[in-house]
Amino acid sequence: MSSKRIPFRKKRVKAYLDGCIRLWRKIRDNSEMEKQVRAIHYVDAFQSVRTSLFGELLDADKEDKKDTVDMIKTDRRFLHKNTDMIRKKDEG
Repeated sequence: MSSKRIPFRKKRVKAYLDGCIRLWRKIRDNSEMEKQVRAIHYVDAFQSVRTSLFGELLDADKEDKKDTVDMIKTDRRFLHKNTDMIRKKDEG
């Protein structure tokens, strides 16, 4: 039985995590209390994954100004494309 995996692309994974962290920071900073509490946990969770994979946190002071939503959409398309490719290989 061969192992099928999605290729690990450091730049794309890092960009996805950074986009998620930025998005949840915006929600945390611009929402009512209930969403702020949830957002704090999501920021912490994505930062934890980022630290585990890359050994560093995303510094709030040094963030670049890329559009978070576009980055997340791009990475979702990448993930779906590769998932479909693996699924086709398993079927065929």
